[in-house]
Amino acid sequence: MAMAENPVAADFLWQWYQDNLAALEQIHPMIYERIIAAVISAAGLKKPEKIENFFVAYMEKQPQTKDVIRLSLERLKINLQMREKNAG
Repeated sequence: MAMAENPVAADFLWQWYQDNLAALEQIHPMIYERIIAAVISAAGLKKPEKIENFFVAYMEKQPQTKDVIRLSLERLKINLQMREKNAG
């Protein structure tokens, strides 16, 4: 979660998440939800379509993650819109 605070680490964070997914799924659900939210928020700014596609499919496989994923994807969309408006 701390790595998500560093924008330079976003690409590494996404790769780390994918490489360690099986182990992460074994963590307490409350902590795992925080990790999901951090990954979506950070890595999603760099690869929004890839992240969204992955987590939409992941919700189907892991329905207990639906709430945090939906909330995090919505937050990501808002953040991307704000970046777009401020860039122009």
